Amino acid sequence: MNQHHIINLIEAIALRYAAKHTTIPVPKVHCAFEHEHVKYIVKERIDGEEIGKGWSERPETERASLLQQLKDILTNFATFRIHGLSTFLRFGIRKEDGFFEATRDKSCLTDEERSELRKIIDMQDQLQGTHKICFTHGDASSSNVLVKKRQDAMIDFELSGFYPEYWEYTCAMHVNSQDGFWKAEIGKFLDPCPAELEIEETRRKHFGPRGLRGRYAWSHSK
Repeated sequence: MNQHHIINLIEAIALRYAAKHTTIPVPKVHCAFEHEHVKYIVKERIDGEEIGKGWSERPETERASLLQQLKDILTNFATFRIHGLSTFLRFGIRKEDGFFEATRDKSCLTDEERSELRKIIDMQDQLQGTHKICFTHGDASSSNVLVKKRQDAMIDFELSGFYPEYWEYTCAMHVNSQDGFWKAEIGKFLDPCPAELEIEETRRKHFGPRGLRGRYAWSHSK
């Protein structure tokens, strides 16, 4: 049972969705609730070890099998189309907003920020409609893939949701310092999206969870 104050009950919804609509091995959710401002998710414990443990010592055929299983898992999510998500990912900012006018508020954006934000918008607009929207895990790191008897299972769905199909790849490529070896394996179970990765690297540079520099979240969209 998870009982930490940052637990997000959305994870329980995501796990139930994955269990109902896919064949992905995920923990079964028994119940999820909030009591006295503390959130709880009571779910099945999945035995196994993180896929990265002893990765270099695993036979090549076993590594290939596990990565193929992971590819099958991640391509098994249901897909459908949604419009306007690119705008959401940049907190509603558009080129036609006065937000971009240098003479309106010279302290609002630096020249570098203005140039790179325009680049993000241009690249996202060019890709608009070319990607399906998928239910994604959002954190396909080696620590979130468990292996038991050479079978994969996925845990930690708190970052899951419906995003462009490239999202799984671009999120997976932002590995932590302890997961460096995993970066070389990602292209074996997810289709590489270099242009989209470039967009995301630039977007992440400027946008945090609260918007541009934590100050401009949705305030300029109409």
